[in-house]
Amino acid sequence: MHGKFFLFTLLVSLSLTLCHAPKLLADDGNGEPCLELPIRFHLLSDITMEKAGVQMGMWVTAEDVTDHIVPEMNRIWEPAGIRWVVESVVSEESVDIPNKRTVIENIQESDRTTTTFVSEIESLFPLETRHPAILNVNLFPFLGETRQGFAFLGGGWESGIPNDGGNRAYVGVWTDKPSRGVDPPQQFPLTEALPFDIGSIARTCSHEVGHNLRLGHPDTSTQVVFNRLMGGIQHGYVLIEDEIDSSRAVAMNRLDAIARWDALFPSALLGDVNLDVSVNFLDVSPFVERLMTGTYQTEADIDGDEFVNFADIGPFIDLLSSVEP
Repeated sequence: MHGKFFLFTLLVSLSLTLCHAPKLLADDGNGEPCLELPIRFHLLSDITMEKAGVQMGMWVTAEDVTDHIVPEMNRIWEPAGIRWVVESVVSEESVDIPNKRTVIENIQESDRTTTTFVSEIESLFPLETRHPAILNVNLFPFLGETRQGFAFLGGGWESGIPNDGGNRAYVGVWTDKPSRGVDPPQQFPLTEALPFDIGSIARTCSHEVGHNLRLGHPDTSTQVVFNRLMGGIQHGYVLIEDEIDSSRAVAMNRLDAIARWDALFPSALLGDVNLDVSVNFLDVSPFVERLMTGTYQTEADIDGDEFVNFADIGPFIDLLSSVEP
């Protein structure tokens, strides 16, 4: 009883210093309905890599994602009338695979000729926190020489499965690409002032989710529009008309896939903030973290008002009180 009272007092005191998590408002997408796509970010927190004497770990926070990365992604994708809505930001530890240290060293020493790095990086991310239908953006310390990100071509529901595997993207938070591998890796900026110079984590995320929406790289032999988000000659932020039309069509298919997944499987388990498919006192710490950072997560939005704030504390306490000791 005393433990529950202490927990309640702690959560209430925290709530007095918190404000509402931001909610994205739809716009008209230049004459078309705005398509709001949920996205889950994964921050791999426990891996440290080394390259050219530089120690590289996960320095990006949940607040960086919600306050800097996603707003910039939405600025970039605004011409397409596509808006990214943070479903959750999951800070997680890597999978304890065999020869883990060797795998990490292989990744940090890889270059663009390495063929094993995709499977090696994927093996380090937990499967149980990956959402089967919405897009998952996985942030990793360093993806190898001159690499900033990679992704799988997406689509939607095919052959009776929730998606065709194309709902995963991986982005490095350290990079040596601006120097073409000559200089040691550096922290990749969250965003950058216009015009394009070296890019940013937000731009790379925007590029990689473009692949999730089945956009490819331009054919440089026929390219006539430059400064494009999807690469080619003179990288930048431009989405051409064909890319806008194509990505919107795929985005609508993705939304259909999400709706069908939600219809077949139970919705988020309220209170299961640590995503272990149960509600217990292990959820207290991540719940408090969501309150402190203003980070939105469906499982933490106990009262269902699309905010994570002090109004969720009472219902969360009630959920914990009903848990068997």
